[in-house]
Amino acid sequence: GLQTDKLKGSYDITFNVTTSYSKFKTFIRNYENSLRLFTLQSVGFPAPEEADDLITFQVKLRTYYLK
Repeated sequence: GLQTDKLKGSYDITFNVTTSYSKFKTFIRNYENSLRLFTLQSVGFPAPEEADDLITFQVKLRTYYLK
C-alpha cells in the first residue's frame, strides 16, 4: 500500500479515452507500471455492440504528491 504519512497532497484527474477494450487494457497496464503514485478511482463505459468496437472510457484517477 501507499505510505500516506509521506504523501501530503492529492488531486483527482478525470479524462475520457476512446479506443478498443484490448488497447484500453494495455493503456491501463502501462500506466500502472509507470512511476507515478496514483489510485484508479473508477472506470465507466457503455457496453459495446461488438468486441472490437471503439468504446469511450471515462477514467478517474487520484494522484499523490509531496508538498
